[in-house]
Amino acid sequence: MKNKKTFLFIVSLIFSLLSFAQKFEMTFRSAPDSSRNFYFAVIPEKEIKAWMVLLPGYGEAPSNVFNDSKITNSAAAENILLILPSLKNWDTFYLDSTSQNILSSIIIEVVSKYNLQNKPFIIGGFSLGASGAVKYAERALQAESKLPNPAMLFGIDPPLDLERMLISIDKAIVRNSSEASVKEAKFIKEKMKDLFGKSNEELRKYSAYTYTDNTNKHIASLKNIPVRLYTEPDINWQIENRARDFYDLNSSDCSAMINDLRILGNKQAELIVTSGKGYRINGTRNPHSWSIVDEKELMNWIKNYLKI
Repeated sequence: MKNKKTFLFIVSLIFSLLSFAQKFEMTFRSAPDSSRNFYFAVIPEKEIKAWMVLLPGYGEAPSNVFNDSKITNSAAAENILLILPSLKNWDTFYLDSTSQNILSSIIIEVVSKYNLQNKPFIIGGFSLGASGAVKYAERALQAESKLPNPAMLFGIDPPLDLERMLISIDKAIVRNSSEASVKEAKFIKEKMKDLFGKSNEELRKYSAYTYTDNTNKHIASLKNIPVRLYTEPDINWQIENRARDFYDLNSSDCSAMINDLRILGNKQAELIVTSGKGYRINGTRNPHSWSIVDEKELMNWIKNYLKI
């Protein structure tokens, strides 16, 4: 292994997978560098019925998803092959061109490697990973695209509108509610500037959805597939614990995008609003968490639509 961190990642992955006894394979695409540009596949014991690409959140190692979410176990139980990628590194923003190109190349590669050409494809993720999933689906479903087309799309509390996100970050800096929040806001702002520039035009270009774009050009390609976005807008918790209001929450992006998709004619677009379900693995309350998803119900949604 290239470093201790990667070794610990693989050890934790193995122990996670042993809990539900599935075959797994890891593929390092920039060997001998084992810290980035890799993916692993969790392969069902029986015939593959469908396949899913699941994108972790910002700064989240793929191995953590096995602890944070039961989607991995639920997918395997339904004979859905699962792909969990790490792109440039574990703090990818997913929406930039480099990240999207790496994601596209991984998806093309796994289709060939696991003979998935005739299997339905689901893409989803958490937080910025979900933003990247939405962005990929938008690109893949454009008429001129040759990328593998997802049949279904879901996202867990994604920040979709970079323009809105930057306004929220600037507000957090001005509010100066805590040293930690200001430090985080300044870091993310610099990261966004490096990746996307600082003009509104550039931010709209890279966003998965933009509220101020009345043409809805980003989401137009999603008109004909089932789309689900999950969010838990516990506004009182946000005010008391994060000094945030509705303008700062990803819930605003999620609700606006689903509303516009339905106006465009996609009656399979759903907003799932939860309450009291958001907790981190250590029991800490946080509405922005994997746990807001009912994994069994998600699998039923997938199975009923795909008829698998």
